[in-house]
Amino acid sequence: MYRLARLTPILFLLILALPAGASVLPGLLSGIPVYPNARVVIMQDAVPTAFVTMETAAPTEAILDYYKEKLAQDGWEMSLEIVTPKGASASFLRAANEEFLLSIEPGTGHLNLITTTITRKDGQ
Repeated sequence: MYRLARLTPILFLLILALPAGASVLPGLLSGIPVYPNARVVIMQDAVPTAFVTMETAAPTEAILDYYKEKLAQDGWEMSLEIVTPKGASASFLRAANEEFLLSIEPGTGHLNLITTTITRKDGQ
């Protein structure tokens, strides 16, 4: 089940409750891996920027290592990594026009929130 909320004449926010383990995202996010057994809670698919937020019980280090490995396999190069006691952030670049941002922060209870954002500078 999903809810579609109109934000602007051309931008829509899609709020999903996808089952844990879902690995296929639509549109601009289609090439971005969903963390194993994470639950997608919010997704916005718009050009030139799209994002997805997931929740998982996995530790920060495991999440960061997963994305570093998976994104490298798809041609992304890490340009920045920041790890703190409360989470982590990383930036990845691919070609001259794509940027992928990863943010990991504490959620409710024992869960971590993972937010991934992808931007295509050419707007496609």
